[in-house]
Amino acid sequence: MAFLINRTPPARLSCLQYLLQLIDAKFGRRTFFMSDIMFDRNSINIHNLCKLLIEDKAFNIKYCPFLKNPLSEAGCYLTRAINNDTTKRKEISNTVNALGALGFLRRRGRELQITDLGLKFTRIDFKTQRWLQIIRKAICCYGPMVGLLYQIYKKDVEFSVSNLIVGYPNAEEAVRIEGKTIEISSGSQRDSNTRTKSCLLAWATTAGFIAPRSLAGRIAFDKAHIDTNNYILYSTRNNRIYRKGISPDIFDTNFITEIPLDYDNLTKNVRALREHGQKVLRQETMRYNDVIKNRRLAILYSLNKAFQEKKLINLNSLKEKLLLKPEWFVVSREDFNKVINVEIKIAFVAGIPFEVESGKYLKPVTGLKESVLIVNAPSQVISYLSSLVKEILS
Repeated sequence: MAFLINRTPPARLSCLQYLLQLIDAKFGRRTFFMSDIMFDRNSINIHNLCKLLIEDKAFNIKYCPFLKNPLSEAGCYLTRAINNDTTKRKEISNTVNALGALGFLRRRGRELQITDLGLKFTRIDFKTQRWLQIIRKAICCYGPMVGLLYQIYKKDVEFSVSNLIVGYPNAEEAVRIEGKTIEISSGSQRDSNTRTKSCLLAWATTAGFIAPRSLAGRIAFDKAHIDTNNYILYSTRNNRIYRKGISPDIFDTNFITEIPLDYDNLTKNVRALREHGQKVLRQETMRYNDVIKNRRLAILYSLNKAFQEKKLINLNSLKEKLLLKPEWFVVSREDFNKVINVEIKIAFVAGIPFEVESGKYLKPVTGLKESVLIVNAPSQVISYLSSLVKEILS
């Protein structure tokens, strides 16, 4: 399964390598849990392996350079400490999600295990070409990165990152409850989008696919991970203008996105809507959460079938077929046409970007691994989608 990364610590791929080295040292091929790799001063921890630590001889300590307080008990920016309060568990969860997105960890329920690719990565020296090759392969496995790279692929040599799509689309869909209009919270919030984009741009920069304009002329793209390393290790990276570097060879072939977002992750975690005054919003969003997942699945499933059969999707026909099953796909019939026109952007987030032809046909550029996409999807919905695609492809 693949989650949408929404925090920035995993942006530094060298940090992820040190964490993988810890996993290898502690567990090798054995399974483990998230809490097992959180910072623990009483056990082997990432400080035993990390080469980025800063030494303070006055205090006789070494500390993570990315924590604001050198004396913090958190220990590691990626994972935080085992004894931190539960709100800090968001960091380790997001970090594990990032390792899974890159194909370095495998998840079975709560159990985690390092993959073959993860083991290879732990043992490769950062300064080698092999390190760069593995990273280029790994980041092109991840659905949201594939969608982002295609948007960049279509831009001029120099471009702004401000209008790149990385988060869940916001259809601004509303329902009436007790005389009040409530907008369903189906899209990513601005701060979440910013964090996701920051992480993915850092990965693409490390791989040499892009570079901030400030580094123009100072990067050899066959050693981009080395030449951009100081920039990646900055505490903040606020560049808005980038230039294209090496273009990944994935858009002119029959490329399959290996780790797309799966069914359960086609919407954000609606349980997080807990702020003051959001009780009704949370309730209504949860009520329609499966509907939103189903219609996003319909878009992705149909696009993938079109890719497999080298055909186009008739978007109007897709809308008509989904309207026949309102209990599965429809929140508001009146807004459905407008909503789907926005929801199709989920394709870029999931890893199957498309082009629009003649104003109503969608042509997928890549495919995606269907077995990952449909994990936990309702069998009756899959059955319906399997039958409808035969009538909407042309």
